[in-house]
Amino acid sequence: MIKDRAMNVQNNFSTKTFAVGIILIVSLFIVTAGALYLQKNKTLTRLQENLASQTLLISGEIVNTHPQPEDLNTSDLVKAPPHGENETPVHVDEETLDSNFALTPAPIPGYFVETASGKMPIKQSASQTPFTAYKRPYPFNIKPPFLSVVIDDFGLSTNNSTQAIKDLPPSVSYILSPYSADTQKWVDDARKNGHEVWLKLPVENKEFPQRDPGAKGLLTRVSLEYNQDRLKWILSSTTGYAGIAAYTDHTLASASTMFKNVARDIFDRGLGFFELNTTEQSFFAPIAEDSNIPMISNPAIITDFNLDNPAVKNIKSNITNNGGAIIVVTPTPQNITALKTWLETINNEAVISQIPLSAIAALNQD
Repeated sequence: MIKDRAMNVQNNFSTKTFAVGIILIVSLFIVTAGALYLQKNKTLTRLQENLASQTLLISGEIVNTHPQPEDLNTSDLVKAPPHGENETPVHVDEETLDSNFALTPAPIPGYFVETASGKMPIKQSASQTPFTAYKRPYPFNIKPPFLSVVIDDFGLSTNNSTQAIKDLPPSVSYILSPYSADTQKWVDDARKNGHEVWLKLPVENKEFPQRDPGAKGLLTRVSLEYNQDRLKWILSSTTGYAGIAAYTDHTLASASTMFKNVARDIFDRGLGFFELNTTEQSFFAPIAEDSNIPMISNPAIITDFNLDNPAVKNIKSNITNNGGAIIVVTPTPQNITALKTWLETINNEAVISQIPLSAIAALNQD
């Protein structure tokens, strides 16, 4: 009897213990599983957060477009080292300029900003501008009479452009076509040889459509956004130019508000302006004057440079009567050869100072 009771107690104890154990094990498993599930969610959240930040970084480098100039803060600019020499004309004589004619390679830090279109010119301050950074230095005490020679359509012909760089003195300035096959190469080659460069702005004029400004030319019968996109393409086509050269006339008055905005966008960047229209009122000139930027106008445009051409014969008399002259020459092998010989004659006379286009622009601004 006692033995039977003992066996019953043992059986009861074993059954209860086993049941309790099972319950404890199941409870522990539930608690552990719950903890792991919660931890899993936290871990996934952290991974997703990290993954999102990494994806954003990659997207920002590859996909996102750069901010446009009007949206930029000072922190967006490429920082520049001091360029005190660019704030005022350099005190050097012409002999020193000719013996050390290489100009600083472009782009110069601080005078451009990266955009979706490319490097766009921008000024640091009223006195530190792309004009002051990229112009050719000139004698501080320059006095009349003077002569500024400019070669148009630079970069369109490899042979003509190469000959001009090789044969013409560093005082000669160039107007680069944005349609050149390798715009930056031509800017670099010109600056290595002491020549300053201006960028041509193709724009509709009174001779349109017979005279087409090209695939990226600015037009009057389009939207402002359309012209702004084209302007960005032109301005970012290269770096290292001191200003813009353009033929602007009354045609632009039909879209006056739009082209005033275009002109201000150019001038607010600190670029000089060279008006190629010699026959009537310039549309851009009054805006340039209001913006107080370096500006030049009224050049003599010579498509056939030979000593028998009346336009060439009159250059010296114009210099004598007006104290100076600006001539724009169409680049052909014959023109460049004749111009080279003629400039050597002028230089030997040691009376007329040969200066870059920017020097006259700065004098006009003063």
